[in-house]
Amino acid sequence: VLLIAVILPQIPTLNYDFVNYDDYSTIVELPLIRSLSFHTLPKFFIPTRRIDLPEYMPLKNLSYAVDYAIFGMSPASFRPQQWFWYGATVLLLFFWLRCFLYSLSQMGRLGLKASRVEPLAFLTALLYALHPVHVESVTWLSGRKDVMSGAFIFAALLFALIWQGKIRTQ
Repeated sequence: VLLIAVILPQIPTLNYDFVNYDDYSTIVELPLIRSLSFHTLPKFFIPTRRIDLPEYMPLKNLSYAVDYAIFGMSPASFRPQQWFWYGATVLLLFFWLRCFLYSLSQMGRLGLKASRVEPLAFLTALLYALHPVHVESVTWLSGRKDVMSGAFIFAALLFALIWQGKIRTQ
């Protein structure tokens, strides 16, 4: 259900072109993404200065290069990976929140019953998935850094709970 909530509202964006504001400078005009190979891989991690793009985001650029290597320079072909990262963010939010709220309920904090943890985590993740504040990050292909960092943040929070022993991994 959460993945459907991520993808269904985004299906019309398959017909969208690159956004004039950021997508051209971060994707279309970035020659690095057209050179993905074993030999050029280190170039993605070397900071280079561009006047029109003052950022160092090797994983984002590498993800664009993967899209370009598989599908070419079609905006529609860049969208599935964008949705993947957003879906991963939503699912990891759900798993982290469920575990976090369950540990709080076990400690008697918040007056939260264990039976209410999963529905609350699910509804929160559903609201996160459908909230319009995320439109820019998901529909603008240059917003991939936002959805990727969201996935990494919630993965880190989930692993922190595992490391603290709040979650059993078996």
